[in-house]
Amino acid sequence: MPSMLSATPQDLLRSKVVEPGMYVGVIKSVVQKPAKTDGSTNTIFTFVIQGGKFDGVPVDALFSEKAPGFVAELMSILLGKPWDGTAVDVDNSVGKKVKIHVVNEKYLGRMKNTIDGYAPMN
Repeated sequence: MPSMLSATPQDLLRSKVVEPGMYVGVIKSVVQKPAKTDGSTNTIFTFVIQGGKFDGVPVDALFSEKAPGFVAELMSILLGKPWDGTAVDVDNSVGKKVKIHVVNEKYLGRMKNTIDGYAPMN
């Protein structure tokens, strides 16, 4: 029996390296799962670029509960006010638009898209 391999169009977009710059990102999903190393909780926001030649390309942003300050910029934008660190239901952010600044970095020998900054839509 042959060994089969397949991918969806969305799977293929995930590997597309975008030009560094600012893009409109729509939050497609937010997932929390334990870190492989120590079991602490990681929160992964999946943004999908909207518009332009990179329309539909997903870019993930991972935040660890061990370094909550790194998510403060995004949380402040989503809340519309400075985030004071109180618990927020991040599932409510799905569907919201945020400007994301995407850069490229090498990971395991391959280029990947990484978000290094956020801005409000207005």
